[in-house]
Amino acid sequence: RLKLSNPNLNIALANSTKNQNSDKKNELPFRNLEIKNGNISIFKSNKSKYFAVKNLNVNIKNVELLDENSNQLLPIGFDEQEINGEDFYFRSSNIQIVKADKIHTENKVVSIDNFEIIPLLNAKQFAKNYPNKPNYFQGKIAKIDLKDFALKVDKISISTLEMVQPDIKMYIFEPLQKKKDKPFNNNIILENLKITNANFKVLKGQNKIFSSENMQIAVSELV
Repeated sequence: RLKLSNPNLNIALANSTKNQNSDKKNELPFRNLEIKNGNISIFKSNKSKYFAVKNLNVNIKNVELLDENSNQLLPIGFDEQEINGEDFYFRSSNIQIVKADKIHTENKVVSIDNFEIIPLLNAKQFAKNYPNKPNYFQGKIAKIDLKDFALKVDKISISTLEMVQPDIKMYIFEPLQKKKDKPFNNNIILENLKITNANFKVLKGQNKIFSSENMQIAVSELV
């Protein structure tokens, strides 16, 4: 078990393409981690920022650090957690950045305030630079609640997901080549879903094919 107080950490991920014939993984010398008042940044092997958080207080069990080419949703995996932090930042590609003002845990519910998907390209630039990618997202969600949340190496499990005031825009493109993007390796297990006051917009080219305002959704027993 590793305990850290007031750490300021910069972590570099290994580039697995340099060791394609090696079975060596990013192994940590601990399985359980407790951090108080930490500031942490994770960088790719090319020194670009991948993940960052400030004022972090966590208590997580069975933590694993993944390499930058693992294609997981986040660069770490864990079982049980209590997470509290501010100014979360995640950039896995040159297409978009994901941010959140605050993440906090109470009674096994992880709450995310002011979640935002920030595009680094506009729709025309995306279509030009990534002609084989079919989808492009941008938007904000005022609050997200994740009950019984666990982020493991091979799956993400959530008993109940609630989203308040999501405002999401999705662009659909016709890829030049019918080639599927490599999906995230995480399987997502979700039991219940509730969405309040949602605004969704879907565009194909310049044409709006779906739009909704103040949509309410409640679905139970998905699994």
